[in-house]
Amino acid sequence: MPLKVFLKLNLSEEIDTSCLTPDKVHGLFFSLVGEELAGILHEGYKNIKPFSLFCRELFKPQKVKALSLEVNLLEDSLIPKLLSGFILNQKGVFLKLNSKSVEIKAEFRIPQRWLKPYSSLVEVKEIPTKVGIKFVSPATFRRNNSDLPFPLPELLFKGLVKRWLAFSGLPLEVDLREYYNRVEVERYNLKTQKVEFSSGGKLTTFVGEVVYNLSKVENKTALKWFFILLNFSLWSGVGRKTTMGLGKIGGLWKKSL
Repeated sequence: MPLKVFLKLNLSEEIDTSCLTPDKVHGLFFSLVGEELAGILHEGYKNIKPFSLFCRELFKPQKVKALSLEVNLLEDSLIPKLLSGFILNQKGVFLKLNSKSVEIKAEFRIPQRWLKPYSSLVEVKEIPTKVGIKFVSPATFRRNNSDLPFPLPELLFKGLVKRWLAFSGLPLEVDLREYYNRVEVERYNLKTQKVEFSSGGKLTTFVGEVVYNLSKVENKTALKWFFILLNFSLWSGVGRKTTMGLGKIGGLWKKSL
């Protein structure tokens, strides 16, 4: 079952979040879960990682004494290790920013609505013809060895299919590849954004909203699975670097048949 954990990271002193980068948030998460799970996540999942992150303060320069970290775990078997890691690693966790280290004390909570078996995600009561999604954190996709800062339906759904098949244990009832070109971007309100890493590397990304029109997908099973995958994206994220806080989907809205 996908799991969403919300952490409040209380800091020993105020920090300027302009010093935060996606790779530092990634490293902080590994420190919070402990060496055992960090090793499993780093070495045991080479191609598709079973988690995504979102730090609310990451892309908003400000001075704070606490950080909000959302952890989404997609692999059932890792849930006990994740929760025990948070409990056991309460001391000696530091966030390294430039020349100083800031001690962290973490509190976490798991709202019941974000703990669901995969089988419940396929129980769709309404079949939408239009679905809007909000990209809360910067997102980008990979196409032909280059980054594309736009949510083309094929790129978005290909990634979601891979994550679903890797972790849900449930097969898709239809091959969606023949329907990708029938999903249309009806409208969008997006803006590009440069994301920098501590290494000096940069990504061209985007944030904003997009509405997908699914009305030309005549196969009802395919239509259902497109919506299932979009709902799944609330846990998995989309696009590149989701384990560093990119590609966070903040909400869906729909118009049904």
